[in-house]
Amino acid sequence: MEDGTISGNTASLGGGVFVDQNGSFTMTEGTISGNTASLGGGVYAYGGTFAMNGGTIDGNSASDSVGVYLINSSSKFTLNGGYLGEDFENNGTVSISGGYFGGEIENNRTVSISGGAIAGIVLGSVFGALILAYAICALLYKKKILKGAFFAKIYPFIKD
Repeated sequence: MEDGTISGNTASLGGGVFVDQNGSFTMTEGTISGNTASLGGGVYAYGGTFAMNGGTIDGNSASDSVGVYLINSSSKFTLNGGYLGEDFENNGTVSISGGYFGGEIENNRTVSISGGAIAGIVLGSVFGALILAYAICALLYKKKILKGAFFAKIYPFIKD
């Protein structure tokens, strides 16, 4: 898609764009908005690849994952530029190297961030959140910001 608009569509999966297995869709500028679906109001990828090099995905509606929904591990989404202002369900692989992301990522797989701007929230499993909290506390303990016997017991691998 080079410029243009995908708008006013309704589907059960991928109101704006549905990328099937081994398929690919590249968006260079343009707009995906005003679409409605049960899953993935803007984009739904079932084993395919969606690359966003500019443009806007915003203003779609869905029962689950308003902006983009990656259904399985072979689904891929790349944000190289543009604005994705809606929520994102990730069961595949996401790569953000440019652009602006303003929604919420519900993450069950891999997110790689090497550039761009993110104003939303990245959510994962409870286990993922606990690992992140553990790692942050380990760093604070190593820097001697957190102290005490409790931390010495849960971080025995960190030596003075």
